[in-house]
Parts: sequence; structure tokens; C-alpha cells
Amino acid sequence: MHTGFRKVLLGGFAALVAAAAGPSGAQPGLHARMLEQHRFDEPFAAGPGLPDAVVAEAQAWERVWARPGASRTRGARGARSDLEVIGYLPSWVDAGINGLRFDVMTQVNYFSLEMDSYGDIEYSHGWGGAASDELITAAHAEGCRVLVTVTNFSSSSLDTLLSSPANRANAVATLVDEVLDGGGDGVDVDFEGMSSGNKQDLVDFMQELQAALEAAMPNPWITLATPAVDWSGAYDYDELMYASNGLFIMGYGYHWSGGDPGPNVPKYGSNLWGSYSLDWTLADEGVLRTSLRVLPDLDAPSSSPDLRDLLEVGVSVSEDRIAGDNGIPPRWHHNLGTT
Repeated sequence: MHTGFRKVLLGGFAALVAAAAGPSGAQPGLHARMLEQHRFDEPFAAGPGLPDAVVAEAQAWERVWARPGASRTRGARGARSDLEVIGYLPSWVDAGINGLRFDVMTQVNYFSLEMDSYGDIEYSHGWGGAASDELITAAHAEGCRVLVTVTNFSSSSLDTLLSSPANRANAVATLVDEVLDGGGDGVDVDFEGMSSGNKQDLVDFMQELQAALEAAMPNPWITLATPAVDWSGAYDYDELMYASNGLFIMGYGYHWSGGDPGPNVPKYGSNLWGSYSLDWTLADEGVLRTSLRVLPDLDAPSSSPDLRDLLEVGVSVSEDRIAGDNGIPPRWHHNLGTT
């Protein structure tokens, strides 16, 4: 069993965001389209190397994490030590290792390994190369986990993958090898578009992945991206929480292209925006408020005309960018439940 505590994380991608499919379920997420667009881009390159002191600090953290019963959670780090702060780093975004704030993050998800219907990796996007090695060392020096995200956004492909015990077994073995060979701390699973017929299949897959990683390495970490609204009833949240260290609610997709206008991240339902909101999602998933960790600065304000196009495609925007683009810092509107 995992030694780390389990929780539900609520937020959005820092560098990569998605639009949620509505009740019709047919619309692909924005990050699925971005992944398609950048599939053949070169992944970011390694830098000139890290100082010996950084490498030594990383090795010290790795020795601590390798102890029996240890957890890949960081010790107290000031006022934000009680938060789980996750950043997704797409392979095509050259953020510069030295510019990433590992000191305020607890987990970085390398995006991504694209998995096919049979459990093989179609595109690895630089995972296991010199750049991802450098990323892991720099993150570990600050006590920050690095997980590799595995992606599949096709309903039919996921059905073939998850409904077959043989395909699941191959997928699990493939991911264990990728984590061990790449030097990561575990896996972040981002399977989207799944039908309700694969509900138990996903639970089986997560349990099998959990068992295999725990047998292969000390104290692995597993997270799973889950939708803001489970339109198809495809997620067994209780069982998935037990088969992972945490569920990452993609809590930014309440409005989408072709749907009614509204904020990406309404905190509460209302007559104006409808009932779907962060509060509704927590109730739907049966989440205890004490387990909630909210990632900040990911709301897109509904009041700015300049952001209408962004709202229509469901892009989450940081408050710093909003202030820079519009000259007016956003403010929280208590009645509307958004910025």
C-alpha cells in the first residue's frame, strides 16, 4: 500500500490547459489538440549541466525517498508546506530548468508518453533523455517529485486498451520500465474520453499499475487526472483514490467552445452560470473538504471582453497574465463565485 497520504487536488495546468467536453461528450480537450499540434516538435534541450552541489542535494533526497516506509512528500517549506502544487511541463515548452520554481512545487508532471491501444508508447517526447534527466535532478534537489504523464484521449483506443487484461498488463510493464529507465518518481495517468463501460477496467488498470510499481521501486507515486464533470459516469472515485496517491480534478472545464459563456472555474453554482462548479464537483465525487488542496491563480475572469475567445475554448489563464494583458488586476467576485 502507498505510504503517502491520498487527496484530491483541484486545479489546472500551469503551462497546458484543456477544454472539457460537454454533455454530448464529442469535443476533444484543448491539450489533446495541442499535443496533436506539437507531436513532432523537438523536446526541450538539456542545459550546460547542473552544479555539483545541486546534484549532491538531489542524491541526498533520493536516498531519503528510497528508505522503507518513506514517502515522496516534502518536509515543511514555510507557509505553503501544506499544499500540493503540481505543474505540468509539456515537452515542447523550453521553460529553462533554472527558471522553474521547484522550491514552491511538490510535483512536476512531464507531458507526456503517448500510449496506444495495446499498451505501447507511440511517442515518448524526450522522456528518458538528457533534458528530462536534468529536470529530475534539479527537481529532486528541491525535494520535488517528477512523474511522467501517460496520455490517451481516444474513447475507442481506451476501450481496446483497458478492456483487455493482456493490453493492460503490457501497458503496466511498459510504464514501469519507463519510470525506472527515466529515473522518475512514478506515473500521472491522463486518460480522457473514456466510456462508462470501462469504469471497472480503469480501476483494474490503476490497481495493477500500483502493485507493479510498488514491487519495482521504493515508495512510488501515482496520480490520476479526473474530469470536472464526469458526463459519462466512467470514474469510480472511491476505488481510484485507493489505487493512487491522489486524484487531480481538472477543475477548469465548466464551459467550453460551443457551450454557454461563463467562467472556467466557478467556485459555486448559480442561476447565472448554472449548477456545475467546483463545489458541485466536490460533492459529486464525495470529497471531504479536509482533503482538498486548491491550486491558485488559474481562474479566467468572465468580465473581460478581451478574454471572450479564451473562455470559449476553455483556456485557464494566470492572474499575472490577465493583469498584464488588460492593465487591470482581477478581483474575486463573491456573488458570482469567480474572478
